[in-house]
Amino acid sequence: MRRRIDVTPAVGISGEHIVAADIFLPPPGRCGSPAIVLCCLPGGALSKAYYDLAVDVEPTFSCGSYLAGLGLIVVALDHLGVGESSRPRDGFALTPDLVARANAHAFTVLLDELRSGAVYEALPALPHIVRVGVGHSMGGLLTVVQQANYRSYDGLALLGFSNGFPGFLSEHEARFNSDPVGTRANIESLARQRFDEPYPVLTPNPVADMVYFGDCQDGRAIDALKAAGTNLIALPALTAMIAGSVGPEQQAIDVPLFLGIADQDICGPPHKVPAEFPSSPDVTLFVIPAAGHCHHIFPARIALWERLAAWVRAVVAARLR
Repeated sequence: MRRRIDVTPAVGISGEHIVAADIFLPPPGRCGSPAIVLCCLPGGALSKAYYDLAVDVEPTFSCGSYLAGLGLIVVALDHLGVGESSRPRDGFALTPDLVARANAHAFTVLLDELRSGAVYEALPALPHIVRVGVGHSMGGLLTVVQQANYRSYDGLALLGFSNGFPGFLSEHEARFNSDPVGTRANIESLARQRFDEPYPVLTPNPVADMVYFGDCQDGRAIDALKAAGTNLIALPALTAMIAGSVGPEQQAIDVPLFLGIADQDICGPPHKVPAEFPSSPDVTLFVIPAAGHCHHIFPARIALWERLAAWVRAVVAARLR
């Protein structure tokens, strides 16, 4: 089912602002208590359709449907400026903090509706809910910022995320590596210099193809991923590329953490990433075999989703009983 959530009160810039959501519900009677709700955020140049890839006669490319079949409620959001969400006139106003604030507001609205039973007539009220934030790549950065600022979640699952991809930066941008204060102060001017507009569209090129498709040989999956593509939002995209740009927010994460990183990912050595989260009491690293950065197009996606669902039940939900 689909929802459009008014986040205007949370945004603080002129205009009406809407965040679009897809909601995947478990079969009747499968929610359990507490119910587990995942809020899934896509990475740069991807829409919420990344969590519901459409491949003919092959249902196992839809992360949302698969996890719902395991008894989890899955909410996938389009960030402001992306996909089916509204596009503010001034896209350079969309800082990571503002986008995270809009996502937090949208998720809170949906949680209130789930608790009251207002989401779907066949779904009873769910007063007890475990909240898990799931973010892929740039969506991981926005999940971290949201958690640090609003404590939206009881646990985080970050997929293909490590703060910074220095190899993609210009010399001037690289000066802000490991300088989160300087990055925040200068990110708008940096983004204006890199991008001609606040909602740039990536053109096909070998670097982009390597990042998004890796060595995937399934043409159907590649076509589905292309169909899930959308524009970038300039400031969060560049922030995700600058190393240490959200270091303070990462250090503030004090809930259980699941890191899913592919063995052919763009995050660097997977076993170095847990050190970016020194305050988390429980860090699980799952190295996704034979996969690239967009995990959902590779055969190992099923192992990832099964592992994620098991982790939620064993670690996050168990801590809250």
